[in-house]
Amino acid sequence: TSPNLFDDLNRDLAYINKVAHTDVIYLMRLDGTTIAASNYDASDSFIGGNFGFRPYFKNAVAGRNGRYFALGTTSKRRGYYFSSPVLDRQGGKAIGAIVVKVNIDKLETAWQQYATTFLITDANGVVFSSNQPGWQFGTIKPLSQATIDRIEQDQQYPLEILKPLELTSSSRHPGLIDIKRNTSRQRYLSEQQGIASLGWNIYALRTSASLNKAALGYAALASLLAFLSLALIYLAIQ
Repeated sequence: TSPNLFDDLNRDLAYINKVAHTDVIYLMRLDGTTIAASNYDASDSFIGGNFGFRPYFKNAVAGRNGRYFALGTTSKRRGYYFSSPVLDRQGGKAIGAIVVKVNIDKLETAWQQYATTFLITDANGVVFSSNQPGWQFGTIKPLSQATIDRIEQDQQYPLEILKPLELTSSSRHPGLIDIKRNTSRQRYLSEQQGIASLGWNIYALRTSASLNKAALGYAALASLLAFLSLALIYLAIQ
């Protein structure tokens, strides 16, 4: 293959990445090695890196679209990964994978304008996004050994950064939850929405003090949660 082809491809991916406001776009061979990337000229370029261990890659080379949230092993930045197979000329066999990584930090920055606290958990109960500083990578429930082993095998998150974020629902008032982080405990009015297709749970939380001040009740919380759910579904579709 001509080196000029990859030079052109790298520049094309860099242009698309800039226009789409994504974090990075990269092309992988069947063995998981990255052969072209939008960050080709960066010091932490993905080119030459092998990400064959990632579930999104395994899905793509099996002919399926993939979606996955993880901490980047190269960039050390959180991201949501979308992958698709690259098919041969007949369109029936995967010969590689194309991956788009979306930056989660930008979304959280936009959410910080709200008095409501958002947190989003993955299927394992790990908080992968929140507009509350320090809540990322909190675990809202104890992780089984099988889950820990899978996270380690997929290199989804370094195990040492996962910290308990104890979440307890009130038995008398299901809409109230207590969250304990380190030594502090806070009670919140909570609305929750699951997105089954992504394996996510989204929480919108308000303290009693902020509710009294803002006179914001369940209806407003539900509206905010619905808006956030739609925004995340739109992101996944894109």
